[in-house]
Amino acid sequence: MPVRTRCVHVLRVAALLMLGLLAACDSDSGGDVDSDGLLAETTFDPHWGVVGVFSDAASCTECHRTTAQTPDVMTYDGRDVSPKYGWENSMMALAFADPYFQAAVAEEVAQFPHLAGFIEDTCLTCHSPMARTHARQTGEGLDEDGYYRFATALGHMHAREGVSCTACHQLQSSGDGSFGTPSSFSGGFVIDALTAAPLIYGPYDNPVRGAMRNNTQYDPAYGPHMSDAGHCATCHTLFTPTLDLAGQPTGTSFAEQSPYQEWQNSVYAPDGSKPRTCQACHMPVPAAGYETRIAITANGNGNGNGNGNGNTGWPTRTPFHTHGFVGGNSHTLEVMLAFRNLLGIEDYTSTEGLDAQIAATRALLANRSANIAIEAVNNAGGTLEIPVRITNRTGHKLPTSYPSRRVWVHLKVTDAGGVVVFESGLPDARGHISTDAAALQHDCVSGEKVAGFDYGSCFEPHRDVIADPAQVAIYESVLGDVEGDNTYVLLHAAAYLKDNRLPPEGFINSATPGTAEGLPVENVGEIVGVDATDTDFSGGPDGGTGQDVVHYQVDVGAHTAPFTITAELFYQSVRPGFIVGLHHDEEPRIARYKEMVEVIPPTVETLAATSLTTP
Repeated sequence: MPVRTRCVHVLRVAALLMLGLLAACDSDSGGDVDSDGLLAETTFDPHWGVVGVFSDAASCTECHRTTAQTPDVMTYDGRDVSPKYGWENSMMALAFADPYFQAAVAEEVAQFPHLAGFIEDTCLTCHSPMARTHARQTGEGLDEDGYYRFATALGHMHAREGVSCTACHQLQSSGDGSFGTPSSFSGGFVIDALTAAPLIYGPYDNPVRGAMRNNTQYDPAYGPHMSDAGHCATCHTLFTPTLDLAGQPTGTSFAEQSPYQEWQNSVYAPDGSKPRTCQACHMPVPAAGYETRIAITANGNGNGNGNGNGNTGWPTRTPFHTHGFVGGNSHTLEVMLAFRNLLGIEDYTSTEGLDAQIAATRALLANRSANIAIEAVNNAGGTLEIPVRITNRTGHKLPTSYPSRRVWVHLKVTDAGGVVVFESGLPDARGHISTDAAALQHDCVSGEKVAGFDYGSCFEPHRDVIADPAQVAIYESVLGDVEGDNTYVLLHAAAYLKDNRLPPEGFINSATPGTAEGLPVENVGEIVGVDATDTDFSGGPDGGTGQDVVHYQVDVGAHTAPFTITAELFYQSVRPGFIVGLHHDEEPRIARYKEMVEVIPPTVETLAATSLTTP
């Protein structure tokens, strides 16, 4: 975060503290503390031990870490690259604690109270996989309808640890025998309920078994699926049931998140020209060819004899993937950093670790997400014609996954005297842009339908040509309900009204990925709302360029050359409508999240920037 912005956030948090709005957790009470509508969690205990076939991450990281006594183990260029360091402040570790996730679940439950158990159980499948799986395996902790509920999860430390070591490393393929198939999506993974020596999978063949067998309940095994992108797709491909406006299932599903299918329809798929997996980008190796031993003994010196050299009898491994799981969620991490005590994660995270995770997220966004270029500018009789090319450098749509995200172009033109001639897409201090005035109309974000209202006014259409500074080139997905109207209620989503998120290189709109077959979902990953005449967008229906060109037309007749043109590509993980669209403020976790984003508005990240001055 820029220093100025960070200082503003710190001052805002300090102001809330002075007002008494941030409640400290009363550890003696054993319950939540409510102060002026803000909810405080009990403190998470990372040493919760063993529950069924699951163990706490703290027991795993006793060995899978580096220490001062073993500087050659899981260290690169002076940096700790161990699983412990990467995971413990990641969004995987914080999947349950995420206050936006909690608010979104509370909103859907409040909207559909008759489906509360189903909604919470479904969401906890991937946000608390250990606890929900254990409850399903044993029947313990389920409600009378057989659902694992949020209130129960709050009291289970193995639920609050989120996506932990012994969840991912015990995942097996679904019932049809493989990952990346329809039955494996939306949390369709399998973890065996063995009572003794459950298998724990790693990506290396011939694992060293003795130490793990002697110190844990697990028997290590080679699992080639650990390097398979389909392993990630079990939770990162999500199809949700569509409910009609009366809250009843329609029998169809909606592709809420499909980065795996987007990746399959790209040059980065296994049969593409640039094969690259999810793990390659989001769990990168420290450096090409890097190898290391992957464990020390629990006493920290590697072999128990105190010489500090580690157990040199254990093999070195390559490739070795870091475990930071870096993505695009810098804003949520900033919120968690500011409210660690309120969220009860102060013994689970560190300020230094969260700062490092935010920095890594920002580096990924800025260096590996997109390019922007101003191409040949033409002055046609006092009108500057400015083509701006955006290139998606990711292996999925930009942005991808949860539909709250957006990317847009900020273009500014100044004359010889520095006077602003034209500006489109400038965000204000709260991350709002000019088009948000229409998007945040009451009827647009209301949870109830309004007869006769024009819902088409609730979002900015795809722009190929922009001549008005009020227009903005925004790449986003817009949810539509069964009547084709804009909605922010996730379970009302039946189709996309707009999905001009920039596809990855190689993406062909007419090619529905084969793994969508057998699902009651049509056109997974389809581009929506881009006119076929806009052949600059991904090169047209059969182009697959992963690029778009926006054509700006700026009247400069009354101004003096030379003109300086600046183009920036901005990204926001939570756009304002998704915050205002949380309607049930009586729900403590919704009220709390709204207070949090009052302090720390959704961050605007810069993915790419360029400028030029005309002759």
